[in-house]
Amino acid sequence: QINFKDNGGSNVAQITTAGDDLNLVTVSSRDINLKPGGLGNAFTVASNGDVVVNTDTFFVDASNDNVGIGTASPQDVYDLNIYSAGTSSDSRGASLGLSTVNNNVTGSVIRLTEANYIGGYLQYDAYNNILNIGVHADNDTNVANDNKIISIPRDSKNVGIGTIDPNHNLEVTGSLRADSIVIGTDTVYEHSLNLNNEGTIRIGNAEMIDKVGNDLELHQGKLYIENGGDVGVGTSSPDGKLHVYEANAGSFTVDGTADTLVLESNGDGGMTIATAAASDGRIIFATPNDATEAEIKFSSSNALMTIGPTSPSDSLVLQAGNADKIVYVSGNGNVGIGSASPTTKLDVNGNIAITASLVHAGDTNTSLDFST
Repeated sequence: QINFKDNGGSNVAQITTAGDDLNLVTVSSRDINLKPGGLGNAFTVASNGDVVVNTDTFFVDASNDNVGIGTASPQDVYDLNIYSAGTSSDSRGASLGLSTVNNNVTGSVIRLTEANYIGGYLQYDAYNNILNIGVHADNDTNVANDNKIISIPRDSKNVGIGTIDPNHNLEVTGSLRADSIVIGTDTVYEHSLNLNNEGTIRIGNAEMIDKVGNDLELHQGKLYIENGGDVGVGTSSPDGKLHVYEANAGSFTVDGTADTLVLESNGDGGMTIATAAASDGRIIFATPNDATEAEIKFSSSNALMTIGPTSPSDSLVLQAGNADKIVYVSGNGNVGIGSASPTTKLDVNGNIAITASLVHAGDTNTSLDFST
């Protein structure tokens, strides 16, 4: 044991041994200071347990279990508080460096743990030059259970989620959920995918959705929706509410009173209504007054084609050129030729040409023969 005394002869410190340990002990609440020449108190162990290296180069706050680097007043919210006292123009601020040998596959790792279990980690893979951010799969300390979540290769600077070799600025392997996605514009709409005015959505190499001015084009122009609401199938200039275009039929103007559906072809064209066997195919004409005011119907089971109105007070008219009304079929079953108000089963306003006979119904022996 070696004792150190002050000028008054009182013990202030002593060096003792205990087994293999060598202890320097102070008395009367004194600090221990190491003072290399010209450096002041380079190393101090204070009487309260604090440890100080060169004032604030390294500081251990024994009462709060905090460590400060570059500060003698580490903040309580940090177990380790690194502070840089430089100016705003310094090339570096506070920093923490972890180094390993070149090409080390484990590289440098910061691990975030829960008690004795690994929770997450930040790793620089020095062998592949990739920065990885990951989590640990199980409540254990086996690093083989690490899962890389985000990877950033140093050379490409691309960000990969679920992949360590991203080929794009951001590449996600797996599902992606977002409240909004914005491409090429700063305008964000809630729960939407917003592209700039020149944006296109592709599947493979096919343009599936494309904005043309204020109109919308689908599948490389096969379906076109104008800003006003007209829809073209095969055409970007629909002449009606729905214009199905197969080929140019020639120059014509669609009648504005019948432009809800336009079917256009330069050859044979048409519309097919297909039904199951023994079923009816129908085109219904409806108004607010009657949901089935008139119809064109074919009944497969009855082998019957029906054309006309469904109300007894309505009539069926067949017209010829210049919209001349030729045949009238009234609701009571009377037929007029040239007569709009037939009063008999057949009412003809004009001449009748007969090349055979008029036969009395139910009596074939009674007839007028005009054959000679």
